Amino acid sequence: MTGSWKEEGNAAVITWNTGWTTKISKNGNRYEKSAYRKGEPLTGKPANSSDAEKAK
Repeated sequence: MTGSWKEEGNAAVITWNTGWTTKISKNGNRYEKSAYRKGEPLTGKPANSSDAEKAK
């Protein structure tokens, strides 16, 4: 699986060659990962989401 990413506001948005999109955003002192199915808008409900951890 490959993808490309771009910065959107306070988030990194990754578009995968599968059509799915992942958004990693910072909310206060924590990060969150949200995944969206192919064709779904980032303003809608994600297919799944979880906490994300910044690598050191």
